[in-house]
Amino acid sequence: MTVRDKHIQGSPFKVNVVNTGESYLKFGKKGTEIGEFNGIFGVAVDDEGHIIITDCHNHRVQVFNQNGGFMFQFGRKGEGSGQFQCPTGVGVDPDGRIVVCERLGSRIQVITRRSLKSAERLNLQGKSFNLALCGFFYK
Repeated sequence: MTVRDKHIQGSPFKVNVVNTGESYLKFGKKGTEIGEFNGIFGVAVDDEGHIIITDCHNHRVQVFNQNGGFMFQFGRKGEGSGQFQCPTGVGVDPDGRIVVCERLGSRIQVITRRSLKSAERLNLQGKSFNLALCGFFYK
């Protein structure tokens, strides 16, 4: 990868820039139904190409395939595990878990991909990973 014509050694990223003036993929609209959004704050793509989107004011996370087709959603308004209060940031950690930051809940939840019913709170103390969520950078 290069930034401003300087090679970044060891970068795991591949960047594909297309300047056609048109959207590559466009889906969704405002609303509360499946595939609709009420406040998109975060978007992530996992290693399988799934598009993971936080739907803040609907208090959920929706997951779509590479073509924008709805796959599933999880979460609802609440304070329990797997429940959200305005999810904003989203990322995928090196183990493929979905990491969600909440604006009003003041917490981060780590959701396992195999069992979306279980969620664990992430204790950032003593952890070492790079993840940008909620406007902060944790390392």
